[in-house]
Amino acid sequence: MSSTRTAEPGSKPRQERFMSSAEFQTGLMANIVAHRCSVEKSSKKRELIYRIQADSHKIGLKKLSEILIERFRDRIATRTMLKPSYCEKKTFSIQDTKEIRKDVPSKDFWDSEILRTLGSDLVDVLDDGRSSPRRDALPQSFSAKTFKEECEAFAESKLESFIEELCLNPEIKLDDGPWYFPDLIESLFEHYAELAAIEAGKIVKTGLAKTVHDAMDYSLHSRDLVLVDGRARTGKSTAAKNWVQTHIGQARFAEVPPGDSDIGFFRVIAKALGLSSNLNHKAHELRDRIESVLRTGDLLLCLDESQF
Repeated sequence: MSSTRTAEPGSKPRQERFMSSAEFQTGLMANIVAHRCSVEKSSKKRELIYRIQADSHKIGLKKLSEILIERFRDRIATRTMLKPSYCEKKTFSIQDTKEIRKDVPSKDFWDSEILRTLGSDLVDVLDDGRSSPRRDALPQSFSAKTFKEECEAFAESKLESFIEELCLNPEIKLDDGPWYFPDLIESLFEHYAELAAIEAGKIVKTGLAKTVHDAMDYSLHSRDLVLVDGRARTGKSTAAKNWVQTHIGQARFAEVPPGDSDIGFFRVIAKALGLSSNLNHKAHELRDRIESVLRTGDLLLCLDESQF
C-alpha cells in the first residue's frame, strides 16, 4: 500500500494540503447541474437552476440566501401564517397553532429553544384533539412574533443547503419552497427578473449594441452558430457581455485566449461554465466534461475574440 499521502512525524507541513478545503469549493459544478436539468421538463425552471448555478460561483449560495432572506423577509413564514387572516394577528390561539402545525413537517421546529417555552409536549397535545389536563394546562394563546422569529431562524440556518439541493437533486420539484419559505421559487424568479432589468439598463442601446443583441437572440432561439464580426474597439464585446448577463440562465461568456493551445481554450470554457479544472486535467478530459454540459442544449456559449 502506498504511503505517499502520509507525512512523517515532525516533517514540515506541505502547503498543498489545504487545496481540498471546503472553503475553496464555492460553486455548483456545471456537469452535475446539467445532469439534474436533463430531467426537468420546464425550460423556465431549468433557466432558474442555471441562474442559481452562475450565482453560486459569482457570490456564493450563502450570500444569495442572505439576500433573499433580507429582501423577502415578509414571506418567511408557514403558508398558513401568510394567509391574510393570520398576518394581522399578534397572537395565535390553540386552533391557529393546530393549523400551523399542519404546515411544518419538521419536529425540530417544535422542539426548538424558543418554542420549548410553550411546553415540551406541545406537539403531542396539539395532535390530540380531545380535551385533557395536559391540553387545558397550555396557554390559550401564543405570540405570533415567536413563530415568525423561529421561521426566520430556520431560513438562516437551512436555506443555503435547500437551494443547493434544489439545483442538484432531481427529486425536488421546483413548485414550492421549504415550509418556512413556501414562496421561494416565485421570489427567485422575481429576484432574477429585476437583476436582468438592471443589467439591461447598464448599456447604451446604440445601433451596434442592437445588432449584437439581435444576433445573440437569433442564435439562442434558432440554436444556430452566429458570427459577429467588425472593427476592434467598437463595443462588440461589451454588448455581448451585457446580453449574456441579462440571459445568465441561458448563456455563458468566455474570452478565447491567444495561441493554439487546446488545453488553454478548454480551460476558459470550463471556467465560464462553472466546471472544476486543475492542472492535472488533460485537454480531452476537459472537452468531454464541457460537452456533457453543452449537450443538453440549455446554454448558449458566447466566445469572444474567436479569431484566436
